[in-house]
Amino acid sequence: MSTRSRLKPAWSYGLPRRRFLQLGSGLVGAAALAACGSGAGSSGPSSSGAPVPSSRVGGRVRMAFGGDAGNSNISLDPGSPNRVYEALGALYGYLTQQGMDGQPMPDLAVKWSSNETADQWTFSLRQGVIFHNGQPFTSADVVYTFRRTLDPATGSGALGVLAPYLDPAGITAPDPATVVFTLKRPQADWPTMLYAYQLGIVPQNAGATIGTTGVGTGPFILTSFNRDGGQVSLRFNPNYWRGRPQLDGLDLILIPDASARTNALLAGQVELIYAGLVSVADAMRIKATSGLATWEVPSGYWNSLSMRCDAEPFTDVRVRQAFKAVVDEDQMLAQMVQGHGKPAGNNPVGLIDPYRLTQPTPKPDIAKAKQLLAAAGHPDGLSITLDTSTVAAEFSPLTQTFQQQAAAAGIRVTINQHDPKTYWNQFLTKGLFYTNLWGPRPAAQLLNEAFLSTSKRNESRWASPALDTLIGQAAASTDVTARTQLYHQAQQILVEESGSIIPIQVNVIRAGSAKLRNFPGRADGRPDYVTLATEE
Repeated sequence: MSTRSRLKPAWSYGLPRRRFLQLGSGLVGAAALAACGSGAGSSGPSSSGAPVPSSRVGGRVRMAFGGDAGNSNISLDPGSPNRVYEALGALYGYLTQQGMDGQPMPDLAVKWSSNETADQWTFSLRQGVIFHNGQPFTSADVVYTFRRTLDPATGSGALGVLAPYLDPAGITAPDPATVVFTLKRPQADWPTMLYAYQLGIVPQNAGATIGTTGVGTGPFILTSFNRDGGQVSLRFNPNYWRGRPQLDGLDLILIPDASARTNALLAGQVELIYAGLVSVADAMRIKATSGLATWEVPSGYWNSLSMRCDAEPFTDVRVRQAFKAVVDEDQMLAQMVQGHGKPAGNNPVGLIDPYRLTQPTPKPDIAKAKQLLAAAGHPDGLSITLDTSTVAAEFSPLTQTFQQQAAAAGIRVTINQHDPKTYWNQFLTKGLFYTNLWGPRPAAQLLNEAFLSTSKRNESRWASPALDTLIGQAAASTDVTARTQLYHQAQQILVEESGSIIPIQVNVIRAGSAKLRNFPGRADGRPDYVTLATEE
């Protein structure tokens, strides 16, 4: 019996009712993915995966993506800081993927288990998988990918996720179908750390060319890549382990500006906007246009006003707390997304994440903000420049609303708009006070990647030994109740002291042709590139 014939259809796994209700109507009609996972000390899922039906609709879909236009370093390397994010799920496979219930599910790994102390994890790999270049996928490719990610010269954002737990020597391959991670310290949620988008598996020794070849095990194969023009063309992979994708191909087109992406969809130049988030105002225009549709999914997406904590005036925690105290999150919710989201309370952990610390929505306290500023040496308030761009639809209402709210406490904000083509390279982790956005991540990955003191992705360069200790203690705990409590303590410190103002978590609004089928396909609003289809 072939590997493919043993696979169960995706719909045979079902979707837990509680999770379905959390997702809301935005996922009605979307393909359900397998949902299974494991905790430390127990065996992981042994399912052999979820293929798509053998029939297909065919056709091509043009997708608008964002990024820095004219950047000669734009890359298909999943480890590159200039990667084309929207192409990664089409080109690459991962050891694990996030299931519809938020738990890890099989991808290139079919099962996993840990020892009792959660500092050694063994993964059994899917057999019979081949790369786009015909090379068989083996454990040697996994070892190479992870060791390459751990090399600072690669520049991968996942370095901050892996390095606290893993050294290059800690990745071993006892046989072609098995990988063992021997960690420097325990991590009870290790399988959830491995679906970081930067951890797409690349062929052994492909580092020098992967940025232009995009050779992976994913459902689509690269046919052309125009770096300067910002275009990526893909065709279906006839040998994909889940079966043939339903589309013939994909064309990804770089459009850095959010409004320009909407206009391209309205003009029929693209069939799908998959870059940042579609604004509510644009969504209303799109819904009113014949032949177009929108999809909305609650998620862990969040925008932030990032205060660089290693530079004045934000080295003083009282200044950071004053900036947070002026925020009216209910007003932010109304102004930014017209209610399509939830107040975040300066907490980046997803609202439906099992480790989320639930607290009442903070209310603005102008008197407290003034007192904090005075105590920090700013009795007359202070002036600050807020750097931003139109790269994300929410940035304009976010900055304008904060400017108005902060004025009551004597915080004089000058908004400085920048070219969306170069904004991220110019300000990400470098700006003094700037707008940023993050996609949903499980708590263990998020806290390590965005807030651990040693992470290169630490957006505000905030260093908290107390937070670092709690993250480590939580990772080491194999008791889920104790681990949850530790993560709650970490979030409390983050809310009170970090350099990130996080007023709301926004619903994912995607927009595209009404002819699209099986979209979004994933719980976080991303497409499942295998089941994504379109009418002819």
